[in-house]
Amino acid sequence: MVAVSETNSTAAEQFEDAWRRAERTVRAYCVWAADTGEAADELLQRTMIAAWRGYAGFRGESAFATWVVRIGEREALRMQAEFERRRRHEVPMQPEWDVPGAPREPPPESGQWLPAAVGRAAGLGVLTAIEHRIILARLADGDSSWKDLAPRFGLSPAACAVVHCRAIPKLRVFLFQHCRSALGGPAVIADAYRRACADPAEPLSGAERAAFEFVVLAGRTDYRRRGWQAHLRRACTLVAVHLRGDVDDRDREADS
Repeated sequence: MVAVSETNSTAAEQFEDAWRRAERTVRAYCVWAADTGEAADELLQRTMIAAWRGYAGFRGESAFATWVVRIGEREALRMQAEFERRRRHEVPMQPEWDVPGAPREPPPESGQWLPAAVGRAAGLGVLTAIEHRIILARLADGDSSWKDLAPRFGLSPAACAVVHCRAIPKLRVFLFQHCRSALGGPAVIADAYRRACADPAEPLSGAERAAFEFVVLAGRTDYRRRGWQAHLRRACTLVAVHLRGDVDDRDREADS
């Protein structure tokens, strides 16, 4: 795996920004190439990891999205071969939000609400154990580089960056579903959603709007349209961009 060097400490941030802008194109390919929504989501994740591993060799000779789709084509062939080998033994994946009960929302006035929410997400299986540990480490020590944090986990800096990059969208969905008051409350979230829909630069697609409205705004747990998990994660990412200003303003008002 490609390591993040001292002189390239912003590689993970650069990759995450490039990925965010290309993700819709890449996801559209994954949905087209995969047989099911779950397979499309897995193909998207595999493609992202493979792209990160090869990011140091990206020279910009083609658009980033085009480069990543080519990686996705190779990953799709690998997945198809793997699925054929294990088809008879594979157990269907449980939908991400099919969990008994609903986690109690941590009080927003507590300074520990976000680590507590991360712990709940891990307890419900939304985050893996290593994702849980890496996110908590990043929250506690946000100024350190991945090179500084990686020895705690026995992973390379690049591996830590990839784990973090995979975990954040899942955590973001969890927060929108179960920590609404900490994010400003339903009205603030709904307003940020409306602004995200109207954003001329990067508006939500119809599938992304439907997933966000059903799962987050309406609080439904029976939404299972094709590719819904990927659409929901993408929607939460875009709404969070418009939500951030509201949360910052609310924090400044509380401090004044």
